[in-house]
Amino acid sequence: MLISKTSLGEGLNGKGGIDMVSLDLINVGADAVLILVIATSYRMSMVKQAKLEEKIANTLSRSETKDLIEEEIERHLSMMKSDIESIKDMLSQIAEFSLKVKNK
Repeated sequence: MLISKTSLGEGLNGKGGIDMVSLDLINVGADAVLILVIATSYRMSMVKQAKLEEKIANTLSRSETKDLIEEEIERHLSMMKSDIESIKDMLSQIAEFSLKVKNK
């Protein structure tokens, strides 16, 4: 994918191509994105759980519990939005870096 016409070995010899540091940086970025995706997935499950608790609270008509659950849902949704923005930013940085490496 990132390795163009020149081979990795040629890159290490200084004739162009991609060096190992570049590949390591791309891998670290991909790992960071994966961690954020997992964290966002976890938060989504927390929102689902909180919504279920909200339904239970509605059934029991406990307004204090309902308010706390709504705050919890909003908090998790806010964190998910932040995670998604971070994922977008990291992916664009990885793409920019990949293009720079590819064009060397």
